[in-house]
Amino acid sequence: MQWVIDRADPARWTYAGRAEAFFDETQIEVFGPFLVGGELGSPGEVSSALPAMLQTLRPLWRDRACDFLAD
Repeated sequence: MQWVIDRADPARWTYAGRAEAFFDETQIEVFGPFLVGGELGSPGEVSSALPAMLQTLRPLWRDRACDFLAD
């Protein structure tokens, strides 16, 4: 993922110049070029998966403007 982000024209994967991170407990409801994390099956309370996902994926948005959206 990072390799692609580093080389892609930001206009191709950002919205109004900002990256978007979207966390949803159901199906993917947004349109975007990358799916960088997921959990299949019945993980229980889905919000319990959020802290680990944020920690793991933090490098993808650490040094850029990003909007975090949760459903």
